[in-house]
Amino acid sequence: MGFATDWLNRRALFPQLISEPPDNQTGIIVVVPAFNEPLLTDLLDSLNTCTRPECAVEVIIIVNAPGSASPEILKNNSDSVKDAELWRSRNKNFFRTHVINTGQSPVKGWGVGLARKTGMDEAVRRFDSLN
Repeated sequence: MGFATDWLNRRALFPQLISEPPDNQTGIIVVVPAFNEPLLTDLLDSLNTCTRPECAVEVIIIVNAPGSASPEILKNNSDSVKDAELWRSRNKNFFRTHVINTGQSPVKGWGVGLARKTGMDEAVRRFDSLN
């Protein structure tokens, strides 16, 4: 049991989303909510130009859409996921990238805040596993 296990059991929106364990040296996790972001790989390119810190780094991207999202937006989200996965496979970078597509959420009031919370819950879960 880690420092946040009880809190996560009571408050997290989703069960664990990333099965791969974090690097033991993880010290920074960046959470990016993404909705209808056709240039998501530009963000990854930008992050990849940053100075590498001494600790391990992860980037968690939560691709999301509200229940009212149009088919065009859902396709854009799907394309963003494919582009980010392709970027990850083709680029050497100093951070691990996790792209999570939550799809079209049935949760009332879904928006950037709940997408951010989903990513932050996962980041806390990953730090919790490292205690």
